[in-house]
Amino acid sequence: MNAPDPDKQKMLWYNRRYARDFFVAWAVYVVIIVARHYVTTTGPLHTVFMVLPIIPIALILVAMARLLVRLDEMERLIHLYAYASAALITAFFAMAYSFLEQLGAPRFPVYGIFPIIIAIWGIALAVFRRHFSHSALEL
Repeated sequence: MNAPDPDKQKMLWYNRRYARDFFVAWAVYVVIIVARHYVTTTGPLHTVFMVLPIIPIALILVAMARLLVRLDEMERLIHLYAYASAALITAFFAMAYSFLEQLGAPRFPVYGIFPIIIAIWGIALAVFRRHFSHSALEL
């Protein structure tokens, strides 16, 4: 019987911790964004509530950075490709949509860009993992 690979066990723990940290912060972010639409107060409390989403966003970024530092070289490369792809694709569509806004398209809220980056990053991560796993098989 083979002993469990300690590197795989460590990576599994890192991924579980990342998933927990990421999804808890994401859920808090979604709750705050939805609740912001129902806040009717004015004054300082209103201002605090309007900037409150900065906290879970920072926690998401910390979780992503923490995972990136702990990954092995190959996984780090895959994540960096996915991050770069997400940033470039989102930047392209944000710029393209800004031109459409000048033609009368509805205004897109800036706070909607971060979830788009995260979604594209997740898709790109799957694509690059598949690409690199096939590349490794060809070696």
